[in-house]
Amino acid sequence: MQKEYNVKDLNKCYVKDDIIYRSKKNYKQLFIPNEIAKKELKKIHIQFGHIGRHQLFEHFSRKFYTPNVTNLIKTLVETCETCLKTKNNCYRFGHMGWIGPATHPFEIIHIDTVGGFANYGSTKKYLRLAIDGFSRFVWSITSKMQTAKDFINLIKKIQNLANPKLIDTNGLVERVNKTLCDRIRQKIYETKTNQTKAWSVLAEQAVNEYNRTIHSTTKYSPLYLLTGYDPDELFDDEDHWKILKMLITNKKLAYDFGRTSLDLKRGDEIYISKGNPLNRKKLDPCYEGPYPVQKVKGQAVVEVIRNGRLETVHVSKIKPKRMDDGLKKKALFGYVFPFMMLMALIDPIIWEKTEHSIMKGYENRLYLIKLISPCMSD
Repeated sequence: MQKEYNVKDLNKCYVKDDIIYRSKKNYKQLFIPNEIAKKELKKIHIQFGHIGRHQLFEHFSRKFYTPNVTNLIKTLVETCETCLKTKNNCYRFGHMGWIGPATHPFEIIHIDTVGGFANYGSTKKYLRLAIDGFSRFVWSITSKMQTAKDFINLIKKIQNLANPKLIDTNGLVERVNKTLCDRIRQKIYETKTNQTKAWSVLAEQAVNEYNRTIHSTTKYSPLYLLTGYDPDELFDDEDHWKILKMLITNKKLAYDFGRTSLDLKRGDEIYISKGNPLNRKKLDPCYEGPYPVQKVKGQAVVEVIRNGRLETVHVSKIKPKRMDDGLKKKALFGYVFPFMMLMALIDPIIWEKTEHSIMKGYENRLYLIKLISPCMSD
């Protein structure tokens, strides 16, 4: 089959004993056509335990040469069903979604319920929480049952100060749930030798402590941002919203670092994660499928028919059956651009033309770039 090819059209190739070879620094490669190369690549891929692209290239290139081998390897690895179902996804899809952000107190209130508090010195079982989206101030009530009246009482407690514009629930209140549960657990542990206080009393203490604590995101205490109360004069009278907006934006950029949006359409096939490793056997496949996408809902959610019923799946739980080059570039540069934006908000970086080399080229179109701060001396 080598006779069909002209050695002049092949890069760095020569003919010896009517066989086409390609010269390398320390060894020579036998030229084989693409069709034979595909079979050889598949054989190597399976023989060595479904190895990845780089290892597959190393094994193949030690013996053989074929044009566009990187594309052949990419296609083989990305379409291997065993790899798709058993290997973890190296790409992270889906950016952080947020409500707001709130620009002043009582604009957005997030509410939620935490259960499982039975038999801790009280007949009450549930903790109802509300958190202000701007100040992070928390309100709470405890109850025996789950009824609408409990949330009405919680809202009335908020209305003692002001009327909220929007009441919703999302990850913000979920995070404070964990923080307060940890604090209540600590208080129960500290008082275990003297069980004189019910968990509901300890929960109220934990909420009061939380509202007086300087928040890691806002850098102010929730009580100060909501009421201006600052007996120790810890905070300056600054433009809080501008500072908070920058801090919240930095938090989002930090979360989105290394993530990319996934542009799917109806009919695209995807694999779905089988969930937490603790909920499946150690050697079970990580993904199942493929399932065709039935409907795309926004940028983060798709609908598929799974086990005979329509299910909603978040993009962070899926793996596309085939990723095109455009999506791969987005995933790659998703690691770079948000990080550069984050640095720009904290410590500005500029490009400076100097007599020194600032870029070094590598194979595969990768470059090492030197960033020069304007404050640094030569």
